[in-house]
Amino acid sequence: MRHSFLGILSIIATGLLVTLLLFGVLSPDDLVHGILGNADLQPWKILTIFFTVAYVAVSADQTGIFAFLAHRVIHLSHGDGKRLFLFFFLFAGAMTLVTSNDIVILTLTPIIFYLGRFAKVNVLPFLFAEFFAAHTMSMGLYTGDPTNIIVASTFGFGFLEFSQIMILPAIVATVSSYLLLRFRFRKDITGTFRELDRSDLIPSWPDAITSVVLLLGMLATLVASDFLPWEIWTITAFFALVTLLKDSLLAFAIRGRLTRTLRNIPWLILPFVACVFTFVQVFVDGSWMSPFSAALSLATGPKQAIALFGVLGVVFSNLINNQPATIFLTHALVHPSFDASLQTLRAGAFALVVASNLGATFTIMGAFAGIMWQKILREKDFSVSYRQFIKTTLAIALPVLILTLLSLTLVV
Repeated sequence: MRHSFLGILSIIATGLLVTLLLFGVLSPDDLVHGILGNADLQPWKILTIFFTVAYVAVSADQTGIFAFLAHRVIHLSHGDGKRLFLFFFLFAGAMTLVTSNDIVILTLTPIIFYLGRFAKVNVLPFLFAEFFAAHTMSMGLYTGDPTNIIVASTFGFGFLEFSQIMILPAIVATVSSYLLLRFRFRKDITGTFRELDRSDLIPSWPDAITSVVLLLGMLATLVASDFLPWEIWTITAFFALVTLLKDSLLAFAIRGRLTRTLRNIPWLILPFVACVFTFVQVFVDGSWMSPFSAALSLATGPKQAIALFGVLGVVFSNLINNQPATIFLTHALVHPSFDASLQTLRAGAFALVVASNLGATFTIMGAFAGIMWQKILREKDFSVSYRQFIKTTLAIALPVLILTLLSLTLVV
């Protein structure tokens, strides 16, 4: 299975949770409290946003529209390897803006292998281009990464308010990573290739057009959400329900349509994240959180907070994955023991957004997207080891992180 490693994590987390419940270390109330949250953080809303956005995006992907657009990008490059590298990087970034980095990894990675098989291109530069584009542009929108949703929902940042701050860091991260990738793979993307001809990627154009309209409609409504009386989770849930209704009706005409969409949702994230929310909530309610949060108050100003939470976010993301790391550090920021000004608090929150997105580019374990990316590669008999990954990315990820955090100091 594509998510087998994630499945193992989910089984371990769930097993640990059940064991602690059976031995009375945790109570059912702890589990309920972990999902419902408190006034600062409400996990059920975060999970609702993530899975409803994922459903609308995956449903659109199942029409073949993203594969079709990717092959149009290949065609527009006219067989020029350098031009294709730029176009594919931009396409991956654009897809991240309308879906999320997890969806981009699931969608484009198989297409890149198709490119390598039929166009005879070295796919390694394109795989890393996709990976970096997905984790740099993702920080520009509220829904670009689940960690964005965690931070933004906790601090009450609106959709536009979030982007107004994060658009400059996202641009800096994207441009700098592209230039460094081009330099890193300068000897591998100089050749030409023959163009591909595929006209059978979209079995039903009405389905594809309707799905894209719903996806873009959801994005447009989210952009306007700061001026609307609806919470973000209600907007994404509405569009997911409409998309589900459309897919259910089409299931009678297009065999397996609804089933394929449901199968490609990353459901295994749900038990893992639910368990993590519960564990973190118990830790937060315990006696350890107060001294830890108080120690972080050493960040006495916005610049210090950006540096501190930028570094801590990356370190924790690569120790325990970016989602639990973001949940934990967000709780630390809103804890009463974190004694800082509102401006310092905001700076730390946005630095955590940067760190949770870019943290995934340091090691494969930094995010679920990296785990899925490596699993897809193994299924295609194309192995990228941890050593090879770090050797390729560290010289890029570190300067990109520094430049992005510096850009954040200009807008917070």
